[in-house]
Amino acid sequence: MQVGPRCEVLLMAPWDSGTRVTRERAHRGPRWRAYGKHLRSKGFTLLELLVVIAILGIVAGMVSLSIVPSEDRRLTEEMDRLAALFRLAHDEARVAGRAIQWQANTQGYRFVVADDDEADPMASDDPLRARNWPFEVVQVDAPEIVFGREPLMSPVRVQIATPGRTVTMDIDAFGELTVSR
Repeated sequence: MQVGPRCEVLLMAPWDSGTRVTRERAHRGPRWRAYGKHLRSKGFTLLELLVVIAILGIVAGMVSLSIVPSEDRRLTEEMDRLAALFRLAHDEARVAGRAIQWQANTQGYRFVVADDDEADPMASDDPLRARNWPFEVVQVDAPEIVFGREPLMSPVRVQIATPGRTVTMDIDAFGELTVSR
């Protein structure tokens, strides 16, 4: 190993801090220690890298929490939720042997058990409970949707108008929801 002009290597005996030794004698045994001091740094320490990574993680977390979801994203999430709720209502109506009706207006929507005598709203802890729209709704054009005991239902088209767009949901005879924006 050659010692360059920017590197100073001092080899010392452990018992004598002032004795200078040649390189050949230093390689003879473990009792000689080499103290090298580079005049120029060759990279970052592990601690410096961990501090930088921690700071970047904190900043990324703050940025991701400060992003407000857009109306398009909320609309997509709500349509996905409605599709799952329609499948659940269809399955529950078939298993329980009772008709479940979906009702919607500009404030929100709800599922009710449609018996012969009266309509009973779902409990507040039920997945089919009443919900408000998470965005502004101008108009809801929805016929009566009844999920019954039969595996097939009549196809239905629901249109939900927001200030920026209109979403059309088509429910086929098997209860599958198709959304067109």
